[in-house]
Amino acid sequence: LQRIRSPFDQAPGDLSRFRRQAKSRTYHQFFYMLRDSEPFDVVAVSPEWCITINGHFSKHWAEVLAPGEEACESIQFVAGLALRDTEVVVSYGINDCESDLLPLALGEVLAMLRPVRSDANISLDDLEMI
Repeated sequence: LQRIRSPFDQAPGDLSRFRRQAKSRTYHQFFYMLRDSEPFDVVAVSPEWCITINGHFSKHWAEVLAPGEEACESIQFVAGLALRDTEVVVSYGINDCESDLLPLALGEVLAMLRPVRSDANISLDDLEMI
């Protein structure tokens, strides 16, 4: 899923990371896990994350960052998700003019998930992970 935050709706620590977009909106992604049986409710959610600058039209901004500094693509839109062996492959758009693939280790994605309160009070330990 995606959340678009305004300048006054930033998570703690984001203001410095998204300083280049301080007067606009920033795009954040997060993973979620659904129960595999009814009621198919959300049982886990990851923290918000963003796609680091890597687009062709963002190269200039990547060059002006200080060593070790990261910045997010100003416009990013995750459009697809596929499981390939032990990887989760995320397809996404950059700045409304490019697309790319982001392979992530399945174990890293699962480790990002945190249980959410559910009517069934299910625990991640009770779910069969892939």
